Amino acid sequence: MAGPIKRLDHICIAVRDTAQALRFYRDVLGMEVAFSEDLPAEGVRATFLRAGDTLVELAEPLRDDCAMARFIARRGEGIQHVCFEVDDLARGMAELAARGAELLPGRHYQAVEGKRVAFTVHPKAANGVLVELCENA
Repeated sequence: MAGPIKRLDHICIAVRDTAQALRFYRDVLGMEVAFSEDLPAEGVRATFLRAGDTLVELAEPLRDDCAMARFIARRGEGIQHVCFEVDDLARGMAELAARGAELLPGRHYQAVEGKRVAFTVHPKAANGVLVELCENA
């Protein structure tokens, strides 16, 4: 049965210090930094590295009261979410809900590189992993 998912867009790794994390992901693994952007509304510095056709996001909290800082305080550094690309964000969310996925209250916003994204599937419904959907502009 086909679904709304086109491909894995990126995985997000919560880090305390991007410069320190780059010593492993860039210098040891040899990944190339694609771009970096501060997202003040989210309180995060997002640095994306290329891993073939997929990206790896290193997300560093810029302040103590943001969701990423709370995640690190609770669970430590590590994978925070996976993001799957869909053709249509609203349709993808509706299709997942129709298939029984427990959705978080949808919040659509512009993210890096003009993608519309929504943190969609509740982690307890996805084996402890937060699922994000993105629609390329």
